[in-house]
Amino acid sequence: RNKLLKAYAENKHNFNVQYPRYTTGDDFTWLNVAILLTENPHTGDIEAFTFGSDIMDRKKNEAILDTLGKNFFDFVGLLDTRHQTIEFSAFSSDQKWGITGTPCSFEHDFLPKLQVHVPPEDWQELQKQLKFEEICLSLQKSLRYTVPYNELDEQGRSIRKQLSFTYANHKKRYLTVVKTDINKSYLQEKENQLQLQRALQLAEDANQAKSMFLANVSHDIRTPLSAIIGLTSLAADTNDTVQLKDDIKKIKQAGSLLLELINDTLDLSKIEQGQ
Repeated sequence: RNKLLKAYAENKHNFNVQYPRYTTGDDFTWLNVAILLTENPHTGDIEAFTFGSDIMDRKKNEAILDTLGKNFFDFVGLLDTRHQTIEFSAFSSDQKWGITGTPCSFEHDFLPKLQVHVPPEDWQELQKQLKFEEICLSLQKSLRYTVPYNELDEQGRSIRKQLSFTYANHKKRYLTVVKTDINKSYLQEKENQLQLQRALQLAEDANQAKSMFLANVSHDIRTPLSAIIGLTSLAADTNDTVQLKDDIKKIKQAGSLLLELINDTLDLSKIEQGQ
């Protein structure tokens, strides 16, 4: 009673008290009691009018949102498109940045606090992406607008984060703003890209080696083939038995070399095809 009278004297007339009311056993429900203090114009007494309401569903939603904020998101906020203010509903324990749960200016309060944690060389581009007009324009083209960026942790290490914007309802008065840590998936994606680049480089090197091999083989095949053709012509024109035998011997050697080159080429082709 004395606290209420003191509050009224300090021009505080409205109060809300939330508390759990136990029903049976361990069951309980959350209640919100609104208190209005006013002066009776006839007696001058300070009178209190109270109204109680069940807020159990709201408390459940708050608990869910708080759990999501602490375990899956850095924060969840609601951006008022009319006044361009943002109100935060849930935080992870290390991302409050001194922002309370009351609405604050998106441009003049939130963005300067964000800037402190962003590498200076990245801020100009990020600031363009987070302009209110740019957010609304992007949401005209897509149901979700995402802005990935780098953020510095307490040790100065760069961590990949992402801000996501979506309309909270069809009237488009409010935007849901979610900040998430995507560093793990970002690093995995970079590793996948590096592996893909290595695989492409290996494939390119293999193609170059194949081209060089074919160039060398074509030259090596032409040499004994030319010898066979030339020696065959000489053998056809000579009547010298000794010379003829020597030409035939050389033709046989060139044919054996040519067959060996062809077999090696076919073997490599089979290896390449996995046979």
